[in-house]
Parts: sequence; structure tokens; C-alpha cells
Amino acid sequence: MLFTAQDRKLVSVSHDSTGIIWDLDTQATTVLAGHIDAVPGLAISPDGHTIVTTGYDGTIRLWDSQTGRPLRVIVGHIGIVGSPVFTPDGRTLVTAGTDRTAIIWDLAGSVFLHTDYVTALALSADGRVMATGGHEPVIRLWSVPDHREIAELDATAHEGQVTELAINHDGTVLASGGFGFLARLWDIRRGTLIDELPSANGSVEEVAFSPDGRLLATGDYGGMLRVRDINGHRDRYVRRGHRGAIKALAFSADGRTLATGADDGTVRLWDVESGYELKVLSEPNLPVGVAFSPDSKRLAVSGRDNGSVRIWNLADYRQVALLNGHTNYVDAVAYSPDGHILASASWDSTVRLWDTRDYSLLAVFGAHTKDARSVVFADDSHTIATISHDGTAMVWDTDPENAIRTVCAKVGRDLTPQEWSQLIPESPYLRVCP
Repeated sequence: MLFTAQDRKLVSVSHDSTGIIWDLDTQATTVLAGHIDAVPGLAISPDGHTIVTTGYDGTIRLWDSQTGRPLRVIVGHIGIVGSPVFTPDGRTLVTAGTDRTAIIWDLAGSVFLHTDYVTALALSADGRVMATGGHEPVIRLWSVPDHREIAELDATAHEGQVTELAINHDGTVLASGGFGFLARLWDIRRGTLIDELPSANGSVEEVAFSPDGRLLATGDYGGMLRVRDINGHRDRYVRRGHRGAIKALAFSADGRTLATGADDGTVRLWDVESGYELKVLSEPNLPVGVAFSPDSKRLAVSGRDNGSVRIWNLADYRQVALLNGHTNYVDAVAYSPDGHILASASWDSTVRLWDTRDYSLLAVFGAHTKDARSVVFADDSHTIATISHDGTAMVWDTDPENAIRTVCAKVGRDLTPQEWSQLIPESPYLRVCP
């Protein structure tokens, strides 16, 4: 049991899967219902405004302490989550679980808000600039280190929805696709329009830059692939191979191959230089995400089936792995630049990280409250950005050493033995802060 800081209220949690707020003056009670198993963990923010509960169901839930209204559900642990701990400023929460992990959550700084669905995401290679778009007439540019919006680009030409965004490798040009039968190129530093690429076959569903930034590939609702020379402002070639909307598009890291996935149930591989179709891979699901490994030897494909991700060996076009775990469509996949991790984003609201050595599950991130629609890595291989239909974009740091540095900087000291025993009970106490 815990008392709130500002009024006469008592909060308790129980093995019956609920928490209760008790008003000691009026004797009124408010039930916190949402967990589906026992609730062993409880914390109240230093300002008294937020209650945190953790459960055997693997979730962390945030509640308004005055009304009991649910604020947020965080899923990151695989297994029981123990007692949570706030830093003194209330901005950071630390949790640990039976999965032998401790996770630091930046409750304020890592969330970037829209007023409607967010459907498109791009992150600069250095991880400093993020672009987001969705069901709004603007594309928002964000400074990731400062956690602030730095520009709004007029997206009214996309007629109500931005479907895809991409940033070239040097971080100077943004491409946007959407409704309105066109793709657009923007100067990121000036926030001005550079070029427009009309589509005669419906909305532009996908955009992607070649690794050297010279080419832009677009895929549209009518199944047309267009590859454009950016500097020359002319099309290199246009190809009609798919018989359905192109929903996935990616260049290989060596710049030699382009992959497209479409509603016709195929993934097609193209020679970038000539536009020649190299191979057609049949997919039992409808492919909506494709990603090449950094060595260009494997291709990850996700789709709208039972939540699986397939890994293809491109030397012999053989499927070598099937990743199961998501419980709904997997909208996006991305390899870390160092090749060690594959990330997948799903309509089950989670982002999963997989070890590419054996494709075992490394972690599950689940702070989004609705479907996760996209995931991208920065060049450092540990910073990832995600977006969701809950109207948020989030930035995550997956490096454990960075997590230790963050908690030391946030708390300003080592964890006490009592805090350590709450968070990491299976490990002996250590002083980790310099």
C-alpha cells in the first residue's frame, strides 16, 4: 500500500488483478482494472499525479491518481514485472522482471505526439532528426535530442494522409508519399519543396532512397514501381510487375537490388541499374514489410497473416527462418546497421527485437496503446524509432550500457541496496555509477 503525496488517498494492489484507490475522507473507492493476472508492483510518482502498477501479465500500467483513468500501457518484459521505481524528478521509471532484464523508461522525453493516426516515419542516419506524418495535413520534423518539434511541412497535397516517409543518408532530403497521386521531395534544412513526382496509378504507398542517395524509388497503389534520378529530375525507369498495390519497398545495402512487396502476394527483386526483374518470391501472406540484411544476403518479409516474419536466403532463394510471436499483422521490419538485430512492428501494439544469429527473441517493447506501424534504426544500431495509430512516435535506446549511464545521470547516484533488491532481486548488489 502507498499514500499519494498531495491528498488523503491510499492505493493498494492485489493478486485479484486489480488496484484500488481509497479516499480516506469520503470512504469512496476507485478500482484500477486492466491487468489480467496478479498485481505485485506499485509506485506513485513524486508529484502524486500518476500511479504505476505492474503485473504477472508482463504489463506496466499508468493511471491518473485523481480519477483512476488509465493513461498508458507499457509492455517490454517477457514475464512477471516486479516493483517499479521512479527517479526523483518523476520523468523516468525503472522496472525489472523475471526475464532477467531491467528497463529504463523515459516517460516524457521519448514520446512525440500527433493529434491523429501516425502512419509514416523516417529517422536520419545519425538519429538526430525524425520525420512523422499521418492523417493530418502536415509532416512534422522533430529534434530527437531536444525532444521538440522543429518544423511543419505542408502536406495538404497528399489529400488527408501521408503514407510513407524516407530521409536520405546524409540527412538533407526528405521524401514523402501519400494520397493525391504524387510523391514529394523536401529540403530538410530549409523546409522547402524541391520536386514533385506525379503518379498516374493512385496514391504513392512507398518511398525509399538508394544508399548513395542518388535514386528515389516509389511504389503506388496501382502496382507501378518508379525509380527516379534525383539530381537529374528524371525517371530512370518505370516497371509494372505487380498486380496489386505496392506495400513494401527497400534497397539492399550494396545498392544493387531493390525489393518490392505487394497485395498480389509476391515479393519481387529488381536489378537497380537496369530495372530488370531478377526473381519473384511467392508469399502466403500479403507482404507489407521488407528489409535486407546489411550484407545484402538475406531478406526479411512481414505481412498480414498470423503475425510471422519470414527470412529468405538470397543466394538460393530459400526460406531459412520463420519468426513467430506477434499476435497480429506485422507491418514493418528493419535490420540494425551492424546486422545483429532484426526489429518487427506489429498491430498487436508491440515491437520485437530478434537476435539475427539464431533469430531468438531478445526483447519486446510495448509502450504503444494501438498498433505499431513502423520501426527504423539509426546508424548507431541501438537507437530505434517507432510509430503507432495511438498518435505517438517513440524513440528507444536498446543499449544496456547506455541504460546504465542514463539511470546514473537521472538518479544522480547508485541504486540503494533496497532499490536494487526490488528491481534486480536475482543479482547481487553492485555499484555501477561512476
